[in-house]
Amino acid sequence: MDEKNYTDREQELETDVSLDDNGNLKFRRGYDYLPYSQWRIKRVLKAYMNAYLKNRPVGYKGNRYPGFVERYDIVDCDTDEVLYSNLTLYAICRVFASCNIPLHDDKSVSYKNINFKAVEFMDALKEKYGEENVKDE
Repeated sequence: MDEKNYTDREQELETDVSLDDNGNLKFRRGYDYLPYSQWRIKRVLKAYMNAYLKNRPVGYKGNRYPGFVERYDIVDCDTDEVLYSNLTLYAICRVFASCNIPLHDDKSVSYKNINFKAVEFMDALKEKYGEENVKDE
């Protein structure tokens, strides 16, 4: 029997499909890119690598051409040594997605699910009746 020469990506894709207890196919969804915010990227770098993003200077009028993308260096917090250089946020997002780093954490805020009128109403109640008499639920 002929053995195929698999690339790492083909082997990874093979493991994404498995059988569940009932014998049905079960797929695991994997993403190549996730839209991490710049603040989330900074928190992940601080937590996992003890590093921060440093914007690369582009010079006078350097960002005035079509297709310009900001470039960043990843710098170690302790030694100020550049770990990785000339990266775009898009490239960092692709790496984080391939490492299965969650898109959101405890500090991530989603404004889609906030009812701002309700928040204003609760603030007005707290002003009128005091913090201890109004419960947020």
